[in-house]
Amino acid sequence: MSVGLKLRDGLIAYAAMGVDRDSGVTAYAFADARLVAMGYPEKVAWSIIDRLERKGYIEYGVSSRSGWLTSSGIEALRTS
Repeated sequence: MSVGLKLRDGLIAYAAMGVDRDSGVTAYAFADARLVAMGYPEKVAWSIIDRLERKGYIEYGVSSRSGWLTSSGIEALRTS
């Protein structure tokens, strides 16, 4: 399964959030902020997040900003 560069960066943004949360690091940035830090305009960052959700690569509770990778998202990141 091959994903585009933008979606791959989105998967990386969510994967990095999980690493921070699991390791107890207090410097926590949401996925949209990570994508903007990667150089994407804010509108594009939200578009990437929306596409990740529609493809089933992320799930979230209250806000997609703080979602997590699904097993499909982990697999897509692993194979990209």
